[in-house]
Amino acid sequence: MSAAPAAAAPAVVERAAAQRASKHIVCAVDTGDLDEAQTLARQLVDVVGLLKVGLQFYVAHGAAGAHALAEAHGAPVLLDLKFHDIPNTVAGAVRSAAAAAPAMLTVHAAGGAAMMRAAAAAAECIADRAGARPKVLAVTVLTSFDESDAADVGMAGRIGDVVRRAAALAQECGLDGVVASPREIAALRADRGPDFLLVAPGVRPGKAPADDRKPVAMRRRWTGKSPLAQTSADNKKHAAMWRRWIGKSSLAQTLANSKKRVVMGGHWRRKSPLAQVPADDQKRVATPAEALRRGADYLVIGRPIVRAADPAAAARRIAADMAGPP
Repeated sequence: MSAAPAAAAPAVVERAAAQRASKHIVCAVDTGDLDEAQTLARQLVDVVGLLKVGLQFYVAHGAAGAHALAEAHGAPVLLDLKFHDIPNTVAGAVRSAAAAAPAMLTVHAAGGAAMMRAAAAAAECIADRAGARPKVLAVTVLTSFDESDAADVGMAGRIGDVVRRAAALAQECGLDGVVASPREIAALRADRGPDFLLVAPGVRPGKAPADDRKPVAMRRRWTGKSPLAQTSADNKKHAAMWRRWIGKSSLAQTLANSKKRVVMGGHWRRKSPLAQVPADDQKRVATPAEALRRGADYLVIGRPIVRAADPAAAARRIAADMAGPP
């Protein structure tokens, strides 16, 4: 009688589980710099399942840039432009998006049933013409929204209920899935069944090494390549000039009385209505393991990977956490 095959070593099993988990990761490429994006894409080959191209990159580089990014990574992209317009315009935008050869693209569920049906029909036209139909996903409610934000824009009911209604409508209109926060994923999986794609942004690892993050300013830091970059000495000179100008202007007394601090370099005064947006503006979040356990098909993860000193290592660590014990 032949001997039973030896069991795989635990380390081998863990690596295999992490490799499977990595296919669920969509890395958000939130930069307008093509070289930076392509470097990241090459670092993440075989480490994440997809790259997400959003407005910042697409406005700078268009379909050609998105296609170049896909080639650098060796896989199609999720084109996250969140189309939201009249049905005819959105249909044309979806057809034009074919030039980027995306695996998936997004529209806003708030555009309504007619718009979502037009988007689905346009995706079918792409399939007839190019042979590959992108999956169309409806964005339900942005993860930067909490209940008070939803109320401000007139959403009726709690966010969870709004998301469930939007997902039901999207499925009825022939879309392939939705984008929703991890908090709503379990209910959506129960509602919409196993074949409806659920993509979850707002995913944050539970912890990361303190030294594994690049220092990041509130917004984009000045660089030596910027035409507005200044040396330290120049900055002091311009700050002095600015203070002299302010002292002579009609704004001087107002600024003094309000005790609001003005800083050179483009920073807005405290309490300004145009104050800087927080670096992390997502409110409805979960860890990768939690989002996957609740039923998400894909997890959109940006900053914890992109801002890491070693993006590939960060992504592998997240995949290992998602896989859990064998």
